[in-house]
Amino acid sequence: MTVYRELPDLLPPSRPPHATMGPGEQAAFSTGYAERLAHDRKEFGELLG
Repeated sequence: MTVYRELPDLLPPSRPPHATMGPGEQAAFSTGYAERLAHDRKEFGELLG
């Protein structure tokens, strides 16, 4: 008897890299996030209550 499986075996878990962003990239991300958050609060502040 032949059985066909639709789902493959699970992949072994892998650990994320120790560092995914350098200091410059992290600073740029944080600055961009803060700017976007300030914009959204100004634009949609009434939705936040």
